[in-house]
Amino acid sequence: FLIVFNFLFFIVGVIIIGFGGYLAIHFKNYFDFFARYDLALVMDLSPYVLIILGILVTIISFLGCCGACTDNKCMMYSYGALMALVIIAEIGIVTSFFLFKQESIDATHKAMDEGMKNYKEPGFEGVTDGWDKIQRHLNCCGVVNSTDWNNKPFQSNTKNAPDSCCIVEYDGCGQDLLKPSDVDRVIFRQSITSKTRSGIKEV
Repeated sequence: FLIVFNFLFFIVGVIIIGFGGYLAIHFKNYFDFFARYDLALVMDLSPYVLIILGILVTIISFLGCCGACTDNKCMMYSYGALMALVIIAEIGIVTSFFLFKQESIDATHKAMDEGMKNYKEPGFEGVTDGWDKIQRHLNCCGVVNSTDWNNKPFQSNTKNAPDSCCIVEYDGCGQDLLKPSDVDRVIFRQSITSKTRSGIKEV
């Protein structure tokens, strides 16, 4: 039983490594839209944390399999200690998530909204590119809704939205998009928040 369990554990580790690699390759710089450098850095490093976690899981499963096959006490003790650490860490992570879920969501929304102020500003090309990429990828506009783009410096007192908000995107399509007469007709109506929640429900 222990060998089968650790083999499945090994497969899970490989999947985590693959998922972390996918995020590192396909979502590189997607999180530059955060205003806070520390939060953007954490999000950028998260794929590599997953890869390290996956490697740790595969090592643990390897120790478990080898220990069970060879009846090696040293390997089994190492396996037991590492498994205990993993379980404790998982309990801590899950508990923290439920205790600080709303605070984390509010802080993320605030950081993203602050980041919108740097859209198309000189020296913040990563912010502009990050917002455009994520809105194109998710077919969405804004953090909560498209009106989040109102009163941002890049608009210069207009009702312009980023071109990446357009259902059919072309250069300059975002001009006056946030006017009430146009907003529902040619702009993505869903936000990053709603698209993310929909994705979680589908999973």
